Amino acid sequence: MGLEEIFKGIFDIKKIPTKIFFVIFLVGTFIFYAPANLVHIHLDEKSNIKIYGYVIYLICTGIFAINCITGLYNLINNFFQNRKINKENKRVLTNLDKYERAVLREFYLYNKNTLDFPYDDSIIKGLIDKKVLLFPKQFGSSIIISGRKTTFKINSILKEIIDAEKDLGMTQNPNKEEQIFIMNSRPNWTQNDLRYIE
Repeated sequence: MGLEEIFKGIFDIKKIPTKIFFVIFLVGTFIFYAPANLVHIHLDEKSNIKIYGYVIYLICTGIFAINCITGLYNLINNFFQNRKINKENKRVLTNLDKYERAVLREFYLYNKNTLDFPYDDSIIKGLIDKKVLLFPKQFGSSIIISGRKTTFKINSILKEIIDAEKDLGMTQNPNKEEQIFIMNSRPNWTQNDLRYIE
């Protein structure tokens, strides 16, 4: 580590918690601007300690103000970014065809967060391209293949806005007609291993 890196590490204000600047701001404001009868610390006007203390107070106040402005900006920016992402995800969800919805319905039928699907199926490939289906993070960038299948999960951001009843036709207590529709609409590669309890 060179001398430049050492100094950079010492004076990197991003590593200093904003709380410290806030405390210095409060204490400094009280000491320098509160009525004299409330402040028990009295320093000579020309004292070096007071001058240095005031300089430190001004610097910390400036940094605290900048951190507040930056934090507020990031908060507002994140709000609009999230709105944009949610809007885009809703658009993707709205434009899914019945076959793609049937794939997503499988997660709710099995009540699982991850499922094995055939990786070479055109519908699965389409959902991957749309970032609707993702590979679980623990697999990293590699794909774990078992036969013709690999493990997938629904994009967590998209999953938060999915209304199973409205978007996938998964009512809480489906009638006979709805049960038949759901079972008959399952992807053709699914095993016939599910039944509604009569």
